Amino acid sequence: MRSLLICVGVVASGVAHASFELVLALDSSGRVIHRLDGDTNTYLGSFGRTRLVSPVAMALHQSSNRVYVHDTSIQSLMAFDYNTGEQVAEIPVATNSFSTMAIMNNGNILFGDFYSSTIRQYTNTGTLVNTFTAPGGAGGVRAMGQAPDGNIFAVYNGTNAVTRYTSGGSLVGNVATGVTTISDSRQMVFQGNQVVLSGGNTGNWVRFNYSAGSWTSATPISTGQTYAYGAAGGHFSSIYAGGYTASVGYINAYARTSGALRSTFTLPGNATIISLACVVAPEPSGLAFIGIATVLLLRRKSR
Repeated sequence: MRSLLICVGVVASGVAHASFELVLALDSSGRVIHRLDGDTNTYLGSFGRTRLVSPVAMALHQSSNRVYVHDTSIQSLMAFDYNTGEQVAEIPVATNSFSTMAIMNNGNILFGDFYSSTIRQYTNTGTLVNTFTAPGGAGGVRAMGQAPDGNIFAVYNGTNAVTRYTSGGSLVGNVATGVTTISDSRQMVFQGNQVVLSGGNTGNWVRFNYSAGSWTSATPISTGQTYAYGAAGGHFSSIYAGGYTASVGYINAYARTSGALRSTFTLPGNATIISLACVVAPEPSGLAFIGIATVLLLRRKSR
C-alpha cells in the first residue's frame, strides 16, 4: 500500500507541474533504460533488461511514445514504449558496430556508424530512404541531428568539425572547425538558438550559438566526470548530461544559458550511461502508465 501511495504521489506531482521531465538513460553494462523524473530527481525504475543484449545508442520520438535503441548483438533498432517499457517494434540494420542515432523532424531515423563515414536515413518501419555523402577526411560518424529549420548536422572522426547537410541530405560544408572537444561526441541537442554536443572522453558538454545554419562560440562545460556521452534537452532552460566514472553512472542537470549545475543524480548499480533522452511534460495518461509500471515493479520485488 505504501508503494502504491508513493507512485500515485509521483504521478500526481508530475501532472500538477507542467515542467515535468522524464529523463531516459541508456545503460550499456546493465542493458536497461533507466527512468528519472528530472524535475524532482525521483527514480522511476528501468526497462529493457530481458530484451537488450549489447545496446549502444538511443533516440527519442516523443509523439509516438517511442524510444529507439540500437543493439549490436541483435543488429536491430529496438523500439520501446517508454511509458510501459514494452518492446513495440524491431527494425533490422546491417551493422554490428557502435553507432549514433537521431530522430528527424518528420519521424524518420538517422543512423550513423562509428567505424564508417556512412549516415543512413530510415523510415520508422526500416525502409532505407537516403545515404549521406561524407566530407573529405571524415572517419566514423560521432553525432548528428536535425535543426528545427531542417538543416542536418553531423560530427565525424578526424575532422574536429561540424558538417552541414540540407534537409534532403545534400552536403553543404563545414559550419565549425577546429573544435577538439567534440572528437568523442555521441549526441546533439537543438534548443532555440543554441545547440549542445556531448563531449565523451573529455568529460564535457559543449554549447554553441546557432543561427541561420551557422555555429559560433563553442563553450565547453565540465561535468566533473570521466565520460560525458549523453546529452538531452529539457525545457528551454535545462540541459541534461549523462555518463560515468568507474562504472558509477550519473545524470547532471544544468541551466542551459549559464551552464550552472542544478542537480546530480547517481544511478543504482554499476551503470555505464552512454545516451540520454528527455520526454518533456508527458500527458497525464503517460504518467499514469509510468506510475502503474513502478507499482508492479515494487510489488514484484517485495514478493
